[in-house]
Amino acid sequence: MSTQPRLNELLVESIQGQGADEKIQRLLKFRELVLAGNQVQNLTRIVSEEDFFFGHILDCLKIQELGWIQEQNIDLGTGMGVPGLICAILEPTSRWILVDSEKKKAAFVAEATEQLGLGQRVEVFSDRIESLSHAKLKSSVIFSRAVGKVDKIYGWIEKCSTWNSLVLFKGPNWQEEWKEFQSHKFKSPLRIQDRIEYSAQEKNRVLVRLTRTQ
Repeated sequence: MSTQPRLNELLVESIQGQGADEKIQRLLKFRELVLAGNQVQNLTRIVSEEDFFFGHILDCLKIQELGWIQEQNIDLGTGMGVPGLICAILEPTSRWILVDSEKKKAAFVAEATEQLGLGQRVEVFSDRIESLSHAKLKSSVIFSRAVGKVDKIYGWIEKCSTWNSLVLFKGPNWQEEWKEFQSHKFKSPLRIQDRIEYSAQEKNRVLVRLTRTQ
């Protein structure tokens, strides 16, 4: 018999206070939607209950704990809806714009948004972020997970929206990536405001908040 913790148990341990039960039920439903969506397209390989918590939800709990989620947020390259949908569940007053250029993934996220009852606070766009009008992208912070190196991401968003912070979900090679960026033509417009290192399932992770200086 497996002793692997159940997702519900991990969520109960991590989410407390007002509205905790509703948040937990929505997160459980989100995983169910992802499992169903995986039958149609490749959304994620991280699907077991424990892996889903440590591979997807924990990152979002961390940025919530750090207070990095703002009133208006953009999730660039949202994929299956992470971090945007999870953070919208965790922070019920936050609003999110979720952007993904892959139409099938964007369609899944749009449907999941409605199924989770988040339609009033979450918008989904199937397009490249640099192709969207500035009027649609008003936000102070952009979150991006696993869509590319910082120089590529900055090239996409340099002229987009009203953002002043860029939050990246990175791994142990972040320092090399940042050094590479420092030698890039874009090196001057960004500086590291915060860098948080932690581990999950024996893997090192880094959350980086960059501030636009120009």
